[in-house]
Amino acid sequence: MNDAPITSIVVDIDEAAALQSTGRRTVELLLARGEIPSLLISRRARRIRRTDIDLYVARRLEANADQVQVEPVSPEASALIRKRGRKTPRHKNASPLSDTLASSRRRSLHAGQSARNDRSRS
Repeated sequence: MNDAPITSIVVDIDEAAALQSTGRRTVELLLARGEIPSLLISRRARRIRRTDIDLYVARRLEANADQVQVEPVSPEASALIRKRGRKTPRHKNASPLSDTLASSRRRSLHAGQSARNDRSRS
C-alpha cells in the first residue's frame, strides 16, 4: 500500500485559507468578488482548484512586486519584533476586536463584582 499523502486537485474553503495563510472570511470575500473561481459541488459545498489559488497568489505577488521585501530582516529588527511580541488569539476564530470586547467585559464584570462586595461590607 502506498503511504504517500494524497494531494487533492481541489480544496474546500478552509484548506484554501490555510494554503494562503489567510482566514476563511478572506477566501469567502475573494470568491464573492470573483478573484478566485470555484466549483459549486452541492448547495453547501464549494471547492477551489489549487492551480487557481496559485494563480491568484502569483497575480498578487506580481502586482505588489515593488512592495515585496526580499532582503533578510536584520538581527536588530528581528529582536525588536520579538520584543514587542504579539498576543495570540484565545481560539482559532478570535480577532483583535473580540479580544478587546472580551477584556472590556471582564473589566465591567470585575467592576460590578467589586461594587457588590463594597455594598455587602457596609
